[in-house]
Amino acid sequence: MWLKENKAALLAQYHNQYVAVINNQVIEFAETEEVLKERIRERKLPLFLPVIQKIEAETTQPPSITDLRQQEESDTLEFKSTLQWDVKQSRKNEELRFEVLGTIVGFMNHEGGTLLIGVQDDHSVLGLEPDFYTLGQGKNLDDFQQLLNNLISDRIGTGFAPLIKIRFEKVEDKEICAIDVKRAAEPVFLDAQEEKQRVKKFYIRQGNTTRLLDVEETHHYIRLNWK
Repeated sequence: MWLKENKAALLAQYHNQYVAVINNQVIEFAETEEVLKERIRERKLPLFLPVIQKIEAETTQPPSITDLRQQEESDTLEFKSTLQWDVKQSRKNEELRFEVLGTIVGFMNHEGGTLLIGVQDDHSVLGLEPDFYTLGQGKNLDDFQQLLNNLISDRIGTGFAPLIKIRFEKVEDKEICAIDVKRAAEPVFLDAQEEKQRVKKFYIRQGNTTRLLDVEETHHYIRLNWK
């Protein structure tokens, strides 16, 4: 039961590793079960004492991007037109990145969810081509995904990467990105930018919006939602 309840935190630390658990505590871990058992023997512990399990993500197939696009935005679904192309001003705008990252953090601090990039609020398909343009000539999906991964690692934290899956699908002959996010087992903060300083910001999902909490609200939310 403890392994199931703490799956998200264990994934962040022991993804694809075998762990040995005694009294709700990981005492050893290794890449293979054989190596793990050998380490347990070296500690002169009987093999029946710890619970041994491989920590891996569930393989349940997520809904297709085509199906998600037909749904309404909710506490677990959000549409973003672009990652960093300002549609209104027709220029690159890196500040828009933090709207995407804030939504990801909001999902992690709530119940998880999926963010679609390349789909507008009215469900129409814009695609990723405007964002490709901001990356430079000849840039493609691989470059877009690399940018996303770098932003997630730098602004949210590499340790949370196992809770985030990026996938792509063509809709109306245009590439769309889906970011599937799982709930985190601990509070997640966004390392945001204010002028030339980095500041920690705490986001949650509230209905079909992502909300930034102030210090007092953050304290109460964390106290109520994590033990």
